[in-house]
Amino acid sequence: MVDEIITGLAHIHWLTVIARNSSFAFKGRTSDIRQIARELGVRYVLEGSIRRAGDRLRISSQLVEAETGGHLWANRFEGSLADVFELQDQITEGVVFALEPTLRKAEIARAKRKRPDDLDAYDLYLRAVAHMYETTPQGREAALAFVERALAIDPNYAEAHGVAAWCYLAKTLWEGGLSSDHRESALLHARAVQALQSEDATTLAHAAIALALATRDLEAALELIDRALALSPNSVHAHDHGAVISTWAGRYDRAHALADRALRLSPFDPLSVMAFAAKAGAFLMQGQYNEALSSARKGLQIYPNHTPSFLIAIASLMRLDRATEAQAMAHEYMNIYPGYRILKRWPVLEHFCDELRGAGLPE
Repeated sequence: MVDEIITGLAHIHWLTVIARNSSFAFKGRTSDIRQIARELGVRYVLEGSIRRAGDRLRISSQLVEAETGGHLWANRFEGSLADVFELQDQITEGVVFALEPTLRKAEIARAKRKRPDDLDAYDLYLRAVAHMYETTPQGREAALAFVERALAIDPNYAEAHGVAAWCYLAKTLWEGGLSSDHRESALLHARAVQALQSEDATTLAHAAIALALATRDLEAALELIDRALALSPNSVHAHDHGAVISTWAGRYDRAHALADRALRLSPFDPLSVMAFAAKAGAFLMQGQYNEALSSARKGLQIYPNHTPSFLIAIASLMRLDRATEAQAMAHEYMNIYPGYRILKRWPVLEHFCDELRGAGLPE
């Protein structure tokens, strides 16, 4: 069980996970967590216990921050010895899914506690990630400011380039128009990730979707997604970004599968709007307009100003002969982004320009 969990955690590129032999040296010892952390040189300790009653197993696990002794996460798993391999997979998946976002949040909180004059490139990157998840343009501007400082310290920081690629892509795609400057910046940072041969799944996913939008080389972008999934099969961003790219590439079944998996992996992730938008776009292209509208509205619940979700919803309403609702939604959208103009080079929406025009959006 421990071997499986260590292997799963080791797939998270930005984590350094202590090997089993060193970890097992503490088996059966009642050492203080702080002492264990000092001896192993780690900031966090994952511990657990197993209890058995007949053929039933109950496994408890908890993540502890060594410096404070505080519990960051805990969970309990139960199952039968008759299905021990299935139980093992369930526990490994559950632990790995939970620990990556939990540890990332803990590291971000740690970076925020440091003095502004004591921030290294990693700290600056973590602060950028924290702002990247905010559903506002101001959040992306703040993220880019921290990324620029991180890259000034380490120009070859692939993960920082990945965050920059994502932020410029979001500025390009989500905020009302395809700015050529933002598109070129997204591509520049995506190419940097490729050149640096990153092995971080999230970074590769950010680069992939920026590459897909900027160049329309969807096959190359999907190859990056496949590489990300091979490195980390449980990467939520490899799944949700891959779902969007698959929709753009006309691979609707795969888009739905990747999006559904992303939502199962991390149902409350701020970027889950990507999965809903991917499904909405796929449904729209498949002529399932009620389903497209439903998925787009779910995306808007997460990110109220999300341009693709707005436009897919408007196009779906027009196809459903609900022009009055579509026009009202178009008016609402134009109040948010008054500079928007219909563009014929939008993925998916390039096929629905007549519907957007009919709803009252300008060219």
